[in-house]
Amino acid sequence: MRYALFKFRVYLLGEQTFAVYTDHASLRTSTKSPHLSQRMARWLSLFSEYNFVVHYKPGKTNIFADALSRRPDYVQSGRHAVGDEDDDECSLKRSLR
Repeated sequence: MRYALFKFRVYLLGEQTFAVYTDHASLRTSTKSPHLSQRMARWLSLFSEYNFVVHYKPGKTNIFADALSRRPDYVQSGRHAVGDEDDDECSLKRSLR
């Protein structure tokens, strides 16, 4: 959330209230907690310049949040099969032995 807010800072500052959808349920109540850690107080001070509302949406129903990491073909293409190493990796392994 921090990365997205800072990345789109130019567009979000001065805007009307915007919505942030997250699967992290405790973010909804973090601003209302009477006892904050120093870390949480720092984060809230960074977020205070933005005008947003946090909405909780469970991860399984939030299909756009992790669209790239939840692709069905991602797991298959992201892993190398045994013996599928390129020549540079093989020569590096041999030199380290």
